Amino acid sequence: MKKKTILVAAIAVMLVAALVVGGTLAYFTDTKTETNTFTTGKVSITLNEMNADGTKFTQGQKLLPGSQTKNNIAKRVTITNNTGSEEAYVWLEELIPAALN
Repeated sequence: MKKKTILVAAIAVMLVAALVVGGTLAYFTDTKTETNTFTTGKVSITLNEMNADGTKFTQGQKLLPGSQTKNNIAKRVTITNNTGSEEAYVWLEELIPAALN
């Protein structure tokens, strides 16, 4: 009876050892490869800068807050919707220096 118990225990230990060795070899010899593919789209957003009177804004003009007069230029900024193939989140922030308020 004692020999049979020792034999069963030895077989169980060998099976566990074989599973551990087999699993370890399978983990380290796996050669699966993947190819990453990135698909890009097009985002097309247009910033429109116009004077308040509808004329095109010229860079370098002196901007002052308030309505448009001879010395003040009131600028109107709009964004043309995205005409590209992908959706886009657009943020427009207009800031006026505190010294001009």
